[in-house]
Amino acid sequence: MRLNIYCLTVQNGSLTDDVYHALARAAQKILREQGARCRVKGEQFEGAVTTRHRSACSGGLAGVVFDATVDEGRRTIRVRYLCPRILDAVPLDHIFLEPADGSGLDRETILEQLGLPGDES
Repeated sequence: MRLNIYCLTVQNGSLTDDVYHALARAAQKILREQGARCRVKGEQFEGAVTTRHRSACSGGLAGVVFDATVDEGRRTIRVRYLCPRILDAVPLDHIFLEPADGSGLDRETILEQLGLPGDES
């Protein structure tokens, strides 16, 4: 499952898949930890994501507003985006995961399938 973010503005370029996923992971980390800033880094880019934890909506989309500055060497991309509060209302530990027949998935498998980082991050 792909974790979606919704770009409100993108200045000075477009997002590669790697940058997109890094911004989504950074937003979820910030939401989970109730932080305000997270660094992002990949093979071809590095930057920072910040938020003031303001909620906003655009059309039928709603989420927390994030701002990112990503340096790709020759250019610096600025992004403002929404990230919905997907799982922060109910921690995964409190979701019923084990069916009666015992064939349920473990926490790490579920996090992996949702595209979310594991507990080591």
